[in-house]
Amino acid sequence: ETLAGEPVPMQVVSQAAYVPTIESGLELPLTFPVQRFRTLLLLDSLPAMGYQAFAVKPGKAGMAGEAGSIVRGESELENEFLQVAVNRNGTLKLTEKSTGRKLDGLCFFENTAEFGDPWNRVVPEGDTPRTTLDGEASCRVERSGPLEGRLKVALGFSVPAGKGDGAARSKEQVEIPITLSVSLKKGSPLLEVTVELDNRAKDHRLRVMFPSALPKAEFSFAEGQFDVLARPIRLPDAAGWKEPPYPTHPMWNFVDVSDGSDGIAILNDGLTEYEVVDDEPRTLAITLIRAFGKFVFGRPTPEAQCLGWHEYRFAIFPHRGYWRDTDIFLKTAHHIVSLQALESAPTRGRLPSARSWFRLSPSSLVFSGIKPGEDGESVVLRFWNPFEEGRRATVESALPIQRAWRLTLEEKPIEELKVVEQGRVELIAGKKEIVTVGLWISAV
Repeated sequence: ETLAGEPVPMQVVSQAAYVPTIESGLELPLTFPVQRFRTLLLLDSLPAMGYQAFAVKPGKAGMAGEAGSIVRGESELENEFLQVAVNRNGTLKLTEKSTGRKLDGLCFFENTAEFGDPWNRVVPEGDTPRTTLDGEASCRVERSGPLEGRLKVALGFSVPAGKGDGAARSKEQVEIPITLSVSLKKGSPLLEVTVELDNRAKDHRLRVMFPSALPKAEFSFAEGQFDVLARPIRLPDAAGWKEPPYPTHPMWNFVDVSDGSDGIAILNDGLTEYEVVDDEPRTLAITLIRAFGKFVFGRPTPEAQCLGWHEYRFAIFPHRGYWRDTDIFLKTAHHIVSLQALESAPTRGRLPSARSWFRLSPSSLVFSGIKPGEDGESVVLRFWNPFEEGRRATVESALPIQRAWRLTLEEKPIEELKVVEQGRVELIAGKKEIVTVGLWISAV
């Protein structure tokens, strides 16, 4: 509960006996039998760039504050925004409840040869992609409750073991075991997926595929370094080119495809390569593994076959309109940035139970970072405007601001900014502009 006594919605994930060893005042090791609980909490009003204190008290185990479960069956999930079903082959069928739009066949896997090197992709002539569409998968409920429902999907993917003696893949087959944890949470329009796999093959590329059902889409949109980049799906005619263009592109934290009416984005945590295939369903492909053994300039590429266990996290975000019509940057931050928890005994501190140290608005501006200034006295905040038009930005602090300056990326002064009411600074973030602000704060 909050320190004001308000209950916090909770879902118990696990409970187990635990016997820790503690040091007493006499420095004698003592055992202390306890029950260890792992819980989910619904914290939908945490202060921006701040903290909130909660009290953990004994109560009835499993009390969630809300009835029902997001799990609707052995292979189905549903919350306020989405309905999700797992197909027999392990792919996902997603229904957007507000519009009735359906996306089917999501999260199948594609495997092709890779005989290239770190710089160049080389595919042998006649290589045919293999997929998991014709396979069968098992599905079970992994977590059930009012705050989160989670399904565990397991399948095997048989692929060539590596490169053969000639210019083709080997006839020997190996199986790559794959599991997907498919999670839907209360109040979230994101379908979160964790993929785990044991790569036992060499010289191959493995991708996860998302048919977008947007045949009229002409561009992909991917976050880059301080920008969102629009790239045409159809490649140019490369007749006579020395080096034809690749259909794959880099991304930072998300890639989006839209026809202007509907869209789908994949929010990722560490995956950096994508392609929107120029096919009828405009399939969005995310590279998981690109394994190769070829040397570059005679030098070895150790571990480049990427053998062993791998884990990937991403979220599927169906939406209306283009990426700029959504709060995709906020959704991405919520997906990839973890909350930090700190346990403490009750104290008589002088700070309030909840506080936002710094706040940036509007939320359409993208927070990039906060750090001590190079001058040793200021606090530096950086954010950027991804839009083609300027935005009025407000930076607020719970601490008294003595003065504020707009800075260059090197933290050299550009102009002094007016401080309003000691704790607020207003300025204009120009179109596609990276903004750096230095704040000189009074001691508390």
